[in-house]
Amino acid sequence: MITHRSAAHRPSRRLLTLLAVGGALSTSLLSAGPAFAAAPASSAPVASQSCWQNVDTGETGCFDTGLDAHEQIEIATGLPLIAVETEHGSTERARRAASASSSSSTAAAATYLLMTGWDGISKTGDSKSYFTSNANVCNTGLIYGFAGLATWNDRFESIQSFNGCRTTLYDDIEFEGAVTAPIAESNDLGTFRNRASSLDIE
Repeated sequence: MITHRSAAHRPSRRLLTLLAVGGALSTSLLSAGPAFAAAPASSAPVASQSCWQNVDTGETGCFDTGLDAHEQIEIATGLPLIAVETEHGSTERARRAASASSSSSTAAAATYLLMTGWDGISKTGDSKSYFTSNANVCNTGLIYGFAGLATWNDRFESIQSFNGCRTTLYDDIEFEGAVTAPIAESNDLGTFRNRASSLDIE
């Protein structure tokens, strides 16, 4: 579902807000009488899961964290993935040049990585990636906004933005609370580790 944030938030830019798509989870509480013993917890290990999200369609997919995230996105879409890391401290001109370079590097249809976040420092652990089919990526005046992060709430510890984009993290849902400066990349979010509840990518 696409909604627009109020002009008061970013008055100089056209806004595109995509609500994070997450499966609705419901929990049933079962009470048993004292004569029934609780079933033992399974000791089988659960594979770590990393995920991706297509910001155009809201479609998501997950895969074993041991697999290559970029390759998994390419397999899912059937298209090459353009993923040029946005460098820390890059200027607006450099951002646009990186984006132009990435979009001109292939004449065929492609997808473009916007951001990947990890639940460990130094880009380790499970990850969540966001991508688009928009070749202009973050140079169209649009902001890709996620008002809630579902299962990724309070998990990011490091992030990398791509293709000239930068990522802003918010402490609360709906882009409220404490906020970071736009981030090109961070191996350690420091005091903002495990705090992000919404984000936008621009």
